[in-house]
Amino acid sequence: MARIDRTKLYFGPYATPKFKLGQRVKCAVRGNVTIVKVSEGRIPWPMGRTPDNTNRMLIVYEGLEKAVRREAATAVCHWWGVTGQTVSKWRGTMKVGHHTEGNQLLRGHYTPKGRPVAQRKNTKAALAKAAAKAAAAKPVKKTAKKAAAKGRKPAAGKRAK
Repeated sequence: MARIDRTKLYFGPYATPKFKLGQRVKCAVRGNVTIVKVSEGRIPWPMGRTPDNTNRMLIVYEGLEKAVRREAATAVCHWWGVTGQTVSKWRGTMKVGHHTEGNQLLRGHYTPKGRPVAQRKNTKAALAKAAAKAAAAKPVKKTAKKAAAKGRKPAAGKRAK
């Protein structure tokens, strides 16, 4: 099987926006923020802080906002240098679900072709069926065979063929 690039940006490229330090911009997550520095991620991005907070965080606007809405979370983490938890918080604040186009494309690479996602082996029904099949195929213990050969009933929990 070919190696799948989980960090591929399907809807990019995303370039660092033009800005000036001290400029005020609208962040999709935190509202109005002041740009105070640039991140050190693979895609350098402006970082800002709100007037009532001293913490510096990436400003979710322009290209990053589009990426959070469309790309796979692993790709956003890789290129902007944030954690999956951060991307999840951004998506929650922006009211974006976990099933973005990028995540769907990435999942499609892991699903065998020609089979709907509902028929994958890890569904609850498939797991229950496999467990039942495994329980039915347990080897018969020797004591149960001996009891059946002598015409006796096998002990509880033991089967005879």
